[in-house]
Parts: sequence; structure tokens; C-alpha cells
Amino acid sequence: MGHGHLDGSSGISWKDLVHWLSLLAGFLVLALILWLLHRQLAAYRLADVIRDLRHLPPDRLAAALALTGLSYFTLTGYDWMALRFLGRGLPYRRVALAAFTAYAVSHTVGFDALSGTGVRYRLYTAWGVSAFNVTKIMAFNGATFWLGFLTMAGTVFFAAPNIIPDSVVLPFQSTRPLGALFLSAVAAYLILTVRRHTPLKIRDWEFTLPPPATAGAQLALACCDIALAAAVLYVLLPAGTAGSYPAFLAVFLAAQLTGILTHVPGGVGVFETIVVVLLSPDAPAPAILASLVAYRAIYYLLPLGLAAVLLGTREIVVRRGPLTRESIPSPSEQKESPRFRV
Repeated sequence: MGHGHLDGSSGISWKDLVHWLSLLAGFLVLALILWLLHRQLAAYRLADVIRDLRHLPPDRLAAALALTGLSYFTLTGYDWMALRFLGRGLPYRRVALAAFTAYAVSHTVGFDALSGTGVRYRLYTAWGVSAFNVTKIMAFNGATFWLGFLTMAGTVFFAAPNIIPDSVVLPFQSTRPLGALFLSAVAAYLILTVRRHTPLKIRDWEFTLPPPATAGAQLALACCDIALAAAVLYVLLPAGTAGSYPAFLAVFLAAQLTGILTHVPGGVGVFETIVVVLLSPDAPAPAILASLVAYRAIYYLLPLGLAAVLLGTREIVVRRGPLTRESIPSPSEQKESPRFRV
């Protein structure tokens, strides 16, 4: 038997097998989810959804817009904290531009490793941040998001577990086991930041963990971000659909997690299906779907359009203006920080 292969003749490695099995599993889950959405909406017409969309109250639309603004403001904190951890200082206006446009693109397009990183690379390298440090920013931001997501989901799933419908085939009947697992992972991370003072090595990757104070700030920032994103959809839903906000948060997190696991860009279709399936007993499916359409428009498409305008305007200004000193990375600016290595 060849090393790392299922057999010496096939040339199929375990890594390849796991990769293809994960793709197959994602495809099967997506097919199941789309079937569930079709079943939920089979008795309704598109006209029903359009009617409910037109009757969304203006005050709820205004609240959703305000919460979206707060959410994206919070998202700029990811890059701001990452740059401070790496020992890199940039004016907030630049960090805000890079973070906002990157998240607006990656939220809608998906494939954050390509879309979000591409936007950040274009902007940060023009301001003297090396490409290597841009990669570190992405790694730090990813860790921050998952720390907050696991904390929020773990708390909600464990303290107020949702009963999983029979139509969603899972090896457990409520979200409580997931909550316990998520909280355990968060606790392990926080303990490591307190007790481990040497880099953490995972295969060829090496991470310097942040100090406990930074880890606590990561947790608080990401929880705030997720809570605001959920609140945008919550205020758009028909009154009484999801009960209390904490109860709705469990639905939102379950839908978001499913969308992430299926690798569908932006979770389109997957996120909506889980929300409709879990909330439709309390409200007509077309009304919920109308709220979801408005949510996509306000939280995803509107920021994407604004990001396109900002990036386009900046490119025009840069190309027409003279080459300034600030656009050329100096040797000191390109110097790598030893605090965080990948």
C-alpha cells in the first residue's frame, strides 16, 4: 500500500477521498434543502410573496436599514482589531473602507478566501501592508467570527434548544448537543489563550494566540456582529412570527450554520429554507419569504452596491491622481510582524 493512498494502484489519497465525500455530502444536503423549500411553498403562488413584500411596514424597513448600518460598522472592528494585533497602524477611515467593501462583496458573492481577500489585498497593499499580513488579517478575522458564532450558537442552542423537525434528518432531536459541543470549543480556545505562551502548530500552520484580553474582545465583537445581523431579519418578520428575539436567534444561527456547511455562496436558498421550515408553523410561508427577500436586499445587495460605488470611485481617483508617497509601501511598512506567523 502506498503511503497516504487507499491502494498502490488507484493513486487516490485519503485527502482526495475526504474532499470528494464532503462535496457529495454538501450536494445531497443542498438537494434535500431545496426539496424542503419546494414542499413548503408548493401550496402558494409567487403573487402571494410579492403581495406580502409590498405590505412590509415602512418603520420596519427603516429599522432594518439602521441595524444594517450598525452591523457593518461593527464588521469594521474585525480588521481594526486584526491590524492592532499584528502591530500595524492605519487610519480608521482606510480600515473601514477595506473592511466594509470586503465584507459587502464576500457576504453576497461568497468564497471569502477569494472575494474578501482580493478586495483587502488591493487596498491594504496600496497602503503599505504586505500581502503576507493581509493573509494574517483574514486568518484573525476568521477566528474572531467563529469564536463569536460558537459562543452565540452554543449558548442559545444549549439554554433554549429548538426541537428539530422530523423533515430535517439529523442524529439528534434538539440543538442542545450542538450547543454543548460549541461551548466546549470556545472554552478550550479561551483556556489556551491564558495558559499557552508558545505558538500553536497544526501541521504546516503556526499560530501565535492572542492574549486573553484580545480574545475577550474578539468574542464580544463577533457576538455583537451576529446579534445585529439577526436583528435585521427579526424586525422584518411579521409580528409574532418568531416569538422573542432569543428564540428567533436560535433559528437564525441554525440557518446560518447550515448555509456555511453547504458552501453555497451567501447561503442563498439554504438559509431561506431553514428559516421557512422552522418558522412556518407560526406564520404563512409567503410572508416569511417576503421578509427574507427584503433581508437579502437590505443586508446583502444594498451594501454590495455601495461597495461597488466606493471601490469604483477610489479606482478613478487613484488612476487620475499623481502617484503619491503613501501609495508606495516603504521597507519599514513591509516588514513582517513576528507576533503572528502562518
